[in-house]
Amino acid sequence: MQDEGSQLVSYLVAPRRRELWWTSARRGRKTLALGALMNSQGRVYAWDTSARRLARLEARLKRSGLSNVHPQ
Repeated sequence: MQDEGSQLVSYLVAPRRRELWWTSARRGRKTLALGALMNSQGRVYAWDTSARRLARLEARLKRSGLSNVHPQ
């Protein structure tokens, strides 16, 4: 349920290309979904206080091929 719910939120906010978004990195589900919905245009900044969570997001980001997501 969490996987689907996280991604549904991304559709509900309907990000547009060239917009700027800040998200919580946590597992990166919403972050990567937002980046994909924006077709790698605009910027999505993923922020988290945990370096470990950001490292996991960076690994998932590499696999996704998105260029508009920036872990902070």
